Amino acid sequence: MATPAIVFTNGTLTTTSSEQTLWELISDKYSRGYLNLKNMISGDTFRVRIYVWDEQLGEYMKIEQTDYSGAQDPVGKRLAFEAATRYKVTIQRTAGVDRVVTWLRAQV
Repeated sequence: MATPAIVFTNGTLTTTSSEQTLWELISDKYSRGYLNLKNMISGDTFRVRIYVWDEQLGEYMKIEQTDYSGAQDPVGKRLAFEAATRYKVTIQRTAGVDRVVTWLRAQV
């Protein structure tokens, strides 16, 4: 049996006061995601949401929401995903100023 290949995808996004999609994935593969919030400082708050697709309703449902405030330690955040064939990850600045965040997704 062949060892499955790991595919890495990454990107950069500048936060705004609107909810923005970091990534959306339609796949039957396992994934893990990471956020780098090293640019956050005191007074900043970011809201990260994870959604999975509800096949019966034909729409996304929110399964997780986490708010991060102030300077982060550790700066890296691991995102856990449910078993789903379609999901998306979003971020929104709810306080402070816009900051650059980077992300990494590993998919097997």
